[in-house]
This record gives sequence, C-alpha cells and structure tokens, in this order.
Amino acid sequence: IESALLDPEGVWKNISNAELCTIIHALGSLRKVPSEAFLLAWQTRFYKSTASYSSWMLSSALWGFARMRVRPSMRFLRRWNVEIRAEMSNASSQALACMAWAAAQFMLPRPSDALFEGWYLGVVKKQHAMSEEELIDTIWAMGRYRLDSEHPLWTIMLDQLVSRNPERFNGLHISNGLWAVSLCNRRGISAEQRDYLVRLTDQALVNSSGGDLCCMLHSLVRLHVDLPEPFLRRWSDALSPHVGKLTMREMTLALMAMGEMDQTMDRFTDLQESMTKRMEYLESVVVQQLAKEGVAARPYAKASSGSNNPSKPSPPSPHSGSGKLLSEDGCSGIAMASLPDIITRSKNLA
Repeated sequence: IESALLDPEGVWKNISNAELCTIIHALGSLRKVPSEAFLLAWQTRFYKSTASYSSWMLSSALWGFARMRVRPSMRFLRRWNVEIRAEMSNASSQALACMAWAAAQFMLPRPSDALFEGWYLGVVKKQHAMSEEELIDTIWAMGRYRLDSEHPLWTIMLDQLVSRNPERFNGLHISNGLWAVSLCNRRGISAEQRDYLVRLTDQALVNSSGGDLCCMLHSLVRLHVDLPEPFLRRWSDALSPHVGKLTMREMTLALMAMGEMDQTMDRFTDLQESMTKRMEYLESVVVQQLAKEGVAARPYAKASSGSNNPSKPSPPSPHSGSGKLLSEDGCSGIAMASLPDIITRSKNLA
C-alpha cells in the first residue's frame, strides 16, 4: 500500500486533501505506524497542498498522529495552525474534542490566545452536542494543560458532566475525568457535583480496571469528597481481584489515598497487606533485573519526613475522541525514590 501511495505518478499525484487526511486517520485507528519515508512524504504533501483543509480533515489528521504516538513535524504543525484558525468556527463537537485530545497527548505548546479563544467559543456553542467520550476528552485535555480552575470552561464542563446519565460512562472515562478535575480544581466543587462524582464512580466500580480504580480513589480523596462507608467497601471489593496485576505506581496512588483516610484504615487492612506484598515483590524484581544487567542497585532516596506527598501522578491514559480506548495504565508516575517510605507507611497504617 505504501509503495502504491508513494508512486509519484500514481495515486499520490492526484490525491485530495480529504483522502490524505483519511489515510492518516485510518492508520491512527489501526495503531499502524508507517515507514519514515511514508510519513515524510505524507507531511510534505500536506503542507505543500494549495487547497484548504476543513476542520474535520485537520482534527482527523492530528488525531491520527496522536493515536500512532508519532509527533508530527513543525512544518506540518505550522500549516495546521494556519488552516485551523480559519476553520475553527465550523468545527463540530467531535472535531473540537479530537484536536484538544491530540494536542494534549503530545503536550504541544499552548495555543495562541486567539486560537484558544476560537476553540473555547466553539466548545461553548457545541457543549450540548458533545458525546460522553467527547466531553471526557475535553476535560482530560484541560487537565493536561492545567487550565486554571477559575476559567469559566470548568463550570461549563462540570455542569455538562453532572447533567449526563452516569451509566453512559465507563471506568476509563471516569478515571480520566476525575484526574483532570482533581488536578486543576483549587476553588472546590459544589455538593451536587461531589454527590454526582461518587454516584458516577460507584456505578462503574465492578467493571473498571485495577489502575482506573486506584486513580478514581486518589482523585476523589484529592477533591476532599466525603466517601460513604458502603462506597469504600464496594471499592475495596472491586480492587481486590486486581492486586496481583497492579503496577507500582497504581498501588502507590491507592495507598496514598488510603493514608489520607486514617479513620477508615481498618476497612483496608487485608487489601493493604496484599498490596504491600505486591510492591515488595515488584521492588525485588527491579533489583534482580539490575543485578542481571550488572548495574549496582543504589539505595533509594528516602522521601522527606515532613512530606506526605511523593511526586505528583502524571495523567491517566486517555481514550480517543471517537470512543476507541487506549488500553494502558491509569494514573501514573510516582517517583521510585519514594517507594520505601510508601511501603513503610502502608505497613504502619495497616
């Protein structure tokens, strides 16, 4: 297929902009990364085209690169920025969400004020047409870019969130959304929003992955949500079968959240013990691997005794704007330097 498309006298010569963007979108959907030669030819064809691009073409192309986890060239991005300014007012809710998700996935530089304002006005206009996936994509992107909690878009998105049927969200949606809201929300959320977030999370516990469950609890605790006893019991029961497959970072998130609820630690004794054993096992695997590679295992630096918070978690793995999910870990990124302190605290709390 690549050979056919790259033939200068074949399909490539007369391919339209819509067909060009559909190709990269399809490759993203398949998670199929083409050769460097193909990517170079594709991007050259993109920015040399004399015809304009629609918002759908532009969002599809950027989304395709993000799904492949291939960062596009600066020449592509410059042309993309020029084109999207003229098309932002025509963008659909899906296009707005997809371009936000893709930009946040790459952590592209913050857009200019004019470009952001155009995107923001488009979201305000299309908010009621957003699907649940598009809503979460947008919220997740706001979290990735650390959009100030005072920005009116947070009020709009949270109002949209609480207006939706909780059963239309899955565990990955919820963990992504909670992560973003808890990261950026410094002004607090309303009692209605807190109640909704608990109901939203509760209905998805049984079918959520272990990583998403850890991220959910961590985010709710960070939002200072008063979690009722039945909810905590169901969360613990839902997580228990997943402990044997949890990563170090996922367990650290859960243990950090548990540590913030000192008065409820007796509920988690068995869960904590199994998680601590799992963490110690994973630590031993790391040490053994280092030994096999001939690397001397240096003692981990201990976390400061005056700090209860190891390094901040990085964002959970996002889902795509079209509803296809990226099946990866939930909240991630706790520094290994804090591992001994986390294990010690979890033992003491248990």
